[in-house]
Amino acid sequence: MKQDIAGKASLAINKASDWSKRTVARSKNWFEVQRSKYSERPLSKKPARLEDEEAAPGAFKRFWYAFIMAKRFYPSTQTPPPTAAIATPAAADVLDTILCRSVSARIHALLRFRAAIRIGAAGVAEQHALVCQREGWDDEQMNAAAVGYDTPAFSDNERLLLRYADDLSRTPMDIDISVVRQLRQHFSEDQLLEIAASICQENFKARFATAILNSQSRAQSAA
Repeated sequence: MKQDIAGKASLAINKASDWSKRTVARSKNWFEVQRSKYSERPLSKKPARLEDEEAAPGAFKRFWYAFIMAKRFYPSTQTPPPTAAIATPAAADVLDTILCRSVSARIHALLRFRAAIRIGAAGVAEQHALVCQREGWDDEQMNAAAVGYDTPAFSDNERLLLRYADDLSRTPMDIDISVVRQLRQHFSEDQLLEIAASICQENFKARFATAILNSQSRAQSAA
């Protein structure tokens, strides 16, 4: 009995699949006929998608495409090379009196430095590097923060904060929930809100400052 039902169901599925294929083919033919009445230009062929490729070539193409996009949006970050101009510390922001409340200014300085490095704002990162040195971060820690977050130069809490700053500074953002859960074991909700606000504020300020500098340099070169 069960085999008969399964056979009938399989036959019905096959019939429905064949009917849908025939319907799609007839629709395409009808569309081509109607289009040929009003246009002499042949219909351009739709480009093949990576998903339509065979298993091995398609998988490799998807990997290569993801790799290229990752290099475009997440370039490897290095310590900015020294320039002739002397960097000045970042000017105090009036919003710091609102944002920097329960978390130390030392932590805020490190997170802002890492956020500026992560988005490639070298000039802003140099200014925050001076603030970090003033707050007590040594050269080894600064070099480690410029490269990444997984380094023994920092404590477990500091590595989590640096990784959180990386997650919020990516384009697009990609926040690891496990990192947030671990941060909640060491910081209160108000402190996490303060940390997130500080990182997001630095993203806005660094991107805006970089955009203004680029616009000014282009205007000067055009003149």
